[in-house]
Amino acid sequence: MKLIPYMIFIFAWTTVCYDPLARWVSFNGGWLHKMGVLDFSGGLIVHLSSGISGLVAAIILGSRVQFDPDA
Repeated sequence: MKLIPYMIFIFAWTTVCYDPLARWVSFNGGWLHKMGVLDFSGGLIVHLSSGISGLVAAIILGSRVQFDPDA
């Protein structure tokens, strides 16, 4: 992945996914916090958002073209 599309992806993903997720879990008014979700050190937010972002990045990039595992 080239640098500029990667930077655009990181900015967009942080704004659209990570910030709302952090708000939902970490603040007393967040709906996940109200449901009883506890996140003591931010690990839930980091791991959940990074796992989903890895999946989305893999879907966006698609399969590798001309991949030869024996080469």
